[in-house]
Amino acid sequence: EIFRNLKMLKKLDLSYNLIEFLETKSFFNKSNIEFLNLEKNRIKNLNTLLFLYIEKLNTIKLEENNIIE
Repeated sequence: EIFRNLKMLKKLDLSYNLIEFLETKSFFNKSNIEFLNLEKNRIKNLNTLLFLYIEKLNTIKLEENNIIE
């Protein structure tokens, strides 16, 4: 995992990365993330379990993705 040793990470900007899919445990052990920017990627689906591990998340940006409801 890329962010394995960043346990105190509070802001994460992954915008403009052509991300299509996020693993359910992508943010496992990252409970301090408060701001997550996933704008302008190619995300189609978001599993709600993905957010189970980011307890302090208060802002998420998802604009300009391909999310299907």
